[in-house]
Amino acid sequence: MTGTVNSWPPSDGQQSTTDKARSEAADVGRVAAAAGGDVVSTAKDQVGQVAHETARQARDLYGTTRAQLRDQAGAQQKRAAGGIRSLGDEIRSMADKGGQDGPASELARQASGRISDVADWIEAREPGQVVDEVKQFARRHPGAFLAGAAVLGVLAGRLTRGVTADAPDNGGYAPAMGAGTRA
Repeated sequence: MTGTVNSWPPSDGQQSTTDKARSEAADVGRVAAAAGGDVVSTAKDQVGQVAHETARQARDLYGTTRAQLRDQAGAQQKRAAGGIRSLGDEIRSMADKGGQDGPASELARQASGRISDVADWIEAREPGQVVDEVKQFARRHPGAFLAGAAVLGVLAGRLTRGVTADAPDNGGYAPAMGAGTRA
């Protein structure tokens, strides 16, 4: 084997190239570390901004949803008060058209007045206030509350049955009397 033999440690010319490469590699490492730090800092800033924006949008959504629910509850409350007032008016009308001034007619007129008072009371309050006051009444007078709920349930059932009986049949199918039954 003939030729030049590389000896170790390298000569001065080679050592300066090696040192230079090490120095440049160290510089590249420092630049990469600084760039990595900048990326991390930018990422942290972006995460903070996204979190802030998400929180803001969540608060906005909560506020919007709450306002819509309050509006819908208010509209339902007004509708309920109108229905109650209509019931009171019908009772008064029946009492007035009865033609006789007896105790039943007077009782019907008083019931009509109380029903109108309830409708006024419901309209004068916010939905949350109505719920709170009904809860308080139920705690103080559970028997009266349950009796009232039963009466309201019966009335609602009768009104619903009356409304559905008056509604036209949309199906277009009316079975014949006795159809589908066997003696």
